[in-house]
Amino acid sequence: MKLQTARQGRNEGRMEFADRCKELAQRVMSKVNEPIAQQIHRENADRMCLASFVGGLAGVVGREVRYAHPKNLGEAVNLALAVDEAEKQERRNEMFYTRLDKFAGQLTRSPGNSRRGRNNSERTADSRAKSADSNAS
Repeated sequence: MKLQTARQGRNEGRMEFADRCKELAQRVMSKVNEPIAQQIHRENADRMCLASFVGGLAGVVGREVRYAHPKNLGEAVNLALAVDEAEKQERRNEMFYTRLDKFAGQLTRSPGNSRRGRNNSERTADSRAKSADSNAS
């Protein structure tokens, strides 16, 4: 697989994808003996690794990380993990409030609170009163 076309797999975690990008970047980096040339190759590989990681992140997390324009892979990974955690928390909150709304709806629709329930009770009380009146006469 090429570094430039790396994409996060469906079941691949953010850290796993970052590690895969690092591994691909290491393969791309040329082996040279000259320290200055080696430094230049390392910097290029780091830039390519960052671009591949950011470009290959899937979903909302990928979009949010791309908007942030991270300066290095470590910053990109931290952003991805933070956005991922925020997304999970948001889903938990939505589930909680959905369940809370559903529960509150059930409480307001209980037989004692429904209009028909009150009418039945009122009818029962009215029929008892009529029965008592007819027995008294």
